[in-house]
Amino acid sequence: MVMGVGTGVFGAWAVRFLAALCAGVMAWCFATGFLVNAAGELTFGHADLVRLTAFMVVAVAGCACGQMLRALRVRRRLHGLARAERQAPILLAEDREGRQKHLV
Repeated sequence: MVMGVGTGVFGAWAVRFLAALCAGVMAWCFATGFLVNAAGELTFGHADLVRLTAFMVVAVAGCACGQMLRALRVRRRLHGLARAERQAPILLAEDREGRQKHLV
């Protein structure tokens, strides 16, 4: 469970599908070799292949979430810049006492 969450978080952080898939394969190697088989031996049974598929799906889902978050962040930043360009400039003038005041 913890390795699956770690793989998904790394996929979201890396935002590259190849890096996320490599992290999924490494997580499967560690889980199969050290958590399931205590001797550090990799096996390719049905349960191991299901575990490999699960790690790959979690890694790709994390990567997709990371790409969506990055796209939203860029969109929000560009939208904020466009809004700042549309605002009217603030004009300042001085009154009789020399204090600045807004004209708009």
